[in-house]
Amino acid sequence: MHTTSNKIDPRRRDFLERDAVMPAMYVARSRDMVALRRLYMQGVDLSTCDYDRRTPLHVAASEGDLNMVKFLVNVAKVDVDARDRWNRSALDDARFFKHTACVDFLERAVARPEARRSQSISSEDSESEDHPFDIAQRPLFSLDTPDQQ
Repeated sequence: MHTTSNKIDPRRRDFLERDAVMPAMYVARSRDMVALRRLYMQGVDLSTCDYDRRTPLHVAASEGDLNMVKFLVNVAKVDVDARDRWNRSALDDARFFKHTACVDFLERAVARPEARRSQSISSEDSESEDHPFDIAQRPLFSLDTPDQQ
């Protein structure tokens, strides 16, 4: 007798969605930022999940890749609260594998109110509001945290 599972049957998913999952997960696992940016620029949904409902953010946090975690949160705007089939978040994975830099960053990301989650963490404390549209003055996005600026 089969029991009900939280696992998603990959055969029942849309083919385009399924084809986008593997490159995103592979890139996160291989820690390839260039390929991740390329997928983002091609419009690939980086919040997509595999059959265990794990996202590229889960994988990057498990690997301890802080730059990839920052990119996924600040630029790709993935859901930091996403849970896998074992009800674990990316923050839980970073804690389990003792990646303290990722834990610190993800704790701040999770603590932000929903209304401010569209902003990057590094831009929340920015004081450069003089020329908000001057591209020469402001980077398009930043992977740095406020502490490192």
